[in-house]
Amino acid sequence: MPQTRIAAIIKKGRAITADTALRLSRFFGTSVEFWLNLQS
Repeated sequence: MPQTRIAAIIKKGRAITADTALRLSRFFGTSVEFWLNLQS
């Protein structure tokens, strides 16, 4: 995952897509729902 995508998510300039949530969940050992719910 590009560093620019992560930076944009952190700055809330980009939404966390299902694909991004899946990648983050695999890396951190969390659920996809965890990442998707952060935006709610």
